[in-house]
Amino acid sequence: MAKEKPITVDGIIKETLPNAMFRVEIDIGGKKHEKYGFMPRGHGALAMWGIPLYDRIQRARVMSQPIERYGELSSMMSWAEAAAKKENITREEADRWACRSHRRAIAAQDAGKFAEEIVPVPVGIGKGGETVFFDVDEGPRRETTLERLAKLRPVYPDGVCTAGNSSSENDGAAAIVLTSERKAKELGVTPLAYFRSCAFAATDPTLTYPAVPASVNKALQKAGIAIDQVDLIEVQEAFAVQALADARLSGIRDEEMDARVNVNGSGISLGHPIGATGTMRLITLINEMKRRNSRFGLETLCGGGGQGVCLIVERKS
Repeated sequence: MAKEKPITVDGIIKETLPNAMFRVEIDIGGKKHEKYGFMPRGHGALAMWGIPLYDRIQRARVMSQPIERYGELSSMMSWAEAAAKKENITREEADRWACRSHRRAIAAQDAGKFAEEIVPVPVGIGKGGETVFFDVDEGPRRETTLERLAKLRPVYPDGVCTAGNSSSENDGAAAIVLTSERKAKELGVTPLAYFRSCAFAATDPTLTYPAVPASVNKALQKAGIAIDQVDLIEVQEAFAVQALADARLSGIRDEEMDARVNVNGSGISLGHPIGATGTMRLITLINEMKRRNSRFGLETLCGGGGQGVCLIVERKS
């Protein structure tokens, strides 16, 4: 037996970040939707408010297994800083990405784009006796500017990542319904999108970000399409440098990103409830595809411990 074990992906249900997309893959791969007609799956939820900052056990910050091979990682931000160094991403580039995320999320909110995908939550009674609902995400900041972002100190000395160009940690929940085409026709409903492919990849956990383009390439091959054929793309924004590195390494040119990537903001602006992010961004992606009459959409996430996952969906006219 070889002494050096290969880097692989262990498939488990609680994978935090890729969790919801993994559920979609299980249900599609196992064809449960064909057996039962439809499945209220692809769900995710996580409450981050009660978890102490940098609690290593609850937050699963230490993801390097085995420790004797990779050492003990201090935080996910250390992987993002590695991406900045290896891919030559500057602080200014990271801040520009973050500013863009906030501006796009604000524009989407102002246009009412999120209204159809948010379920209002009653949070109390107003002074007039009316029920008060929480129905707008608090994350996007109108006051965000490049100048303000530039004033923030990096978390690591001489680093690139700051509180401003990293995602916020939020509470969140989301769900989608999977069904067979036969059952959809029987119920007289039109699917919002069709599942085309899903792929996972793994890499050195001290880097993590290269697993995303690896999963993108695998998913594209499964779907039989090229990255240039994808109309809209959701690249998870855990950190601006990670998102930028993953987008570039996936074959997306800088001049194409404004038109195709994270067009309504993402984790830096809208928040990152780890167990729900995958489903939340998938819902936003599909709704934007519907508005634009797009054919192919792609979502990709990185995951703790060196994971990458990519899901491709298609809308049929």
